[in-house]
Amino acid sequence: MAVNMIVLSVTLLMLGFLAVWCCCPWLRPWLEAPKYRVLRWEQDFPSAVRAEQPAPCQQTS
Repeated sequence: MAVNMIVLSVTLLMLGFLAVWCCCPWLRPWLEAPKYRVLRWEQDFPSAVRAEQPAPCQQTS
């Protein structure tokens, strides 16, 4: 019962965000600002970004 309530409330919350995003285009820059802030950090501080490393090999036995 509690899990169903959590899933329902998160679903309603996400539908609310989606409705606001679709119906209020003037709010989109504010809603998407955190994403662009992080992307700007990568440009401002390139030495802080680690080079991509290959995934460790998994041995199957």
